[in-house]
Amino acid sequence: MVISTRSKPKMTAIPFHKPKNAAGDLIDYAIEAHGARRVLFRAVVALLGRGKKPLNVAALNAHMRRDIGLPVEQRHEPLRGPYLF
Repeated sequence: MVISTRSKPKMTAIPFHKPKNAAGDLIDYAIEAHGARRVLFRAVVALLGRGKKPLNVAALNAHMRRDIGLPVEQRHEPLRGPYLF
């Protein structure tokens, strides 16, 4: 009988800890990198600016309409047997 002398493998993963004030740190970094005036201007434009264009669902094909839960228009009646034309 052979007894192994190897120890168990150690974990090498580094645990990720989210910073306590992540939003404040990002804003501070943006101000340092680009200046307060630019950051303020971009924030105001983002808050007051126009939103994204609404989705034109009429242009979606049947596959995409079915994926997002919209009714699908049937263009033809499906065949009922292998030899019907």
